[in-house]
Amino acid sequence: MTETSQGTIFMSGNNQSKENNSLALVSMITGIASWVILPLVGAIAAIICGHMAKSQIKRERNRYDGDGMATAGLITGYLNVVAVVALVGISIMAAVAMPAIAKAQRKAKEAKAKAERIEQRAVKAEEARRKAEVKKAPEFASDIDKYIHYIRNGEDRERKASVRAFEKMPVNESRKAEVAELLGGQLKDSDVFVRMAAIKALKRWHTKENARGLADSMEDESFVVRHESIKILATYQSKDIAVVIAKNFKKDKMQRKKALISMGAVAEEAAWELLEQAEWGVRADACDILKNVGSKRSVPYLQKATSDDSGIVKMRAERAIEEISKR
Repeated sequence: MTETSQGTIFMSGNNQSKENNSLALVSMITGIASWVILPLVGAIAAIICGHMAKSQIKRERNRYDGDGMATAGLITGYLNVVAVVALVGISIMAAVAMPAIAKAQRKAKEAKAKAERIEQRAVKAEEARRKAEVKKAPEFASDIDKYIHYIRNGEDRERKASVRAFEKMPVNESRKAEVAELLGGQLKDSDVFVRMAAIKALKRWHTKENARGLADSMEDESFVVRHESIKILATYQSKDIAVVIAKNFKKDKMQRKKALISMGAVAEEAAWELLEQAEWGVRADACDILKNVGSKRSVPYLQKATSDDSGIVKMRAERAIEEISKR
């Protein structure tokens, strides 16, 4: 305070209260708004108002306050402008780069497709070369040589046709073993039609060496292959083969029964084993087999069967004994 000669006291100007600069307040508010609802526009307003507020505050320090608010508005405004510019720059670079990336991807796909086409052409060329080699095969000395060649080297169609050709071809005894071995190998082919053709051809061309393969073929998924294998094995007239046929009697039992009957006396002992089976139907079939092929050696087995729990087995055993007694 200052005392005059009249005794009046006045307040010093420096101690008068200051008002907040309105532009500083606007700068701070728009600066904050630039990050919430008014990007760039709010930032520009904050910068302009901030600089104007600082100028006014600097000129009239005794009247205005709010320098901190103006500074806050300038900082938030400039930062928002930098962020917007950076975002726009990134967007522009992405927009420029995307076509280039898409073009690169398209070229990569085209290159891959081209490589696949080249590979396919190479495969086709190799197939054509193999076909040409088959077609350029030398003249064959006989039909047997030709069919053997195509079974070993031909395509599926040629191989099947060649296997089928042996079904009707007269047997050449000097080549029989060779053909039989080749046809026996076809019984393991994955194509059921090849196996069926092979088993039918083996009806003419089989040898004793085919016995093991034919025994395995009795378990084939194709009933044609199984039935023909049984018929061929029955021609071997061997006790061991009869036992093999009787081993899994319940599977295709009608065919196995006929085969054992056709084998005659060599199937007698195999039928004895069937009389011991748990299923009464198998025991009844065994009696029928012995009725046709049994000798007096079978009578004790049949007499035991006349005490069977099954009436059908008893009846068939009695008939078998009666037939054997007539021989």
